[in-house]
Amino acid sequence: MLASDITFGARNRQGRRTHGRSSTRTYKIWAGMKARCTNPNEPRYPDYGGRGIKVCARWMRFENFLRDMGPAPDGMTLERRKNEKGYSRQDCRWATDAEQNRNRGDTVLITHAGVTQCATDWAEQTGIGRKTIVRRLDAGWPIQDALTVKPVSLTDEERKLRFAVRQRLTRAVKSGKVTRARECQKCGRAAETQAHHHRGYSKESALDVQWLCPGCHRSRAGPSDE
Repeated sequence: MLASDITFGARNRQGRRTHGRSSTRTYKIWAGMKARCTNPNEPRYPDYGGRGIKVCARWMRFENFLRDMGPAPDGMTLERRKNEKGYSRQDCRWATDAEQNRNRGDTVLITHAGVTQCATDWAEQTGIGRKTIVRRLDAGWPIQDALTVKPVSLTDEERKLRFAVRQRLTRAVKSGKVTRARECQKCGRAAETQAHHHRGYSKESALDVQWLCPGCHRSRAGPSDE
């Protein structure tokens, strides 16, 4: 549907003419935009209205927003082309989640083999998930490994077992039954150590771990992203 084809003809119980679209996804997107820019009680207000992000006067009416933007396409949300500007026809478009991620204010650029791009673009190029790439880099993986080592595919049963083992270890650390080492048990470096289940994942060996620095943990855990 083109924006120019949109008409408004519904009437409420009092006989007043309304846009008749308050239950649509487009209306909910508009209402969310307006709330986070104008309502101090909205949880996201500090990142929008609190930073001076405003909705243009024309878009304070839903009918004008709909005429300018048209209905929200499936799989797309409202994006501002320039994050420092407010919401207006000149600075907004419908965009996919991937396009939104590229335009986020906190997007980190990654350089590898002479190419610099965001994690979303690397994910599309390598076939490795964006969250996996970011998690690997946060854990201290070298960029080349983070972008080239393919994750091991686990079955649902294997995932459930790993989760149960990690939960048991977490409870043991919190209760004091297991003490997290402050130095890597492989290289001896002082670090925020991570648990490596060197005997594999099983209920019997859940608490039998090596405490390793991020670099040593990566080399021992390998592509499984432990």
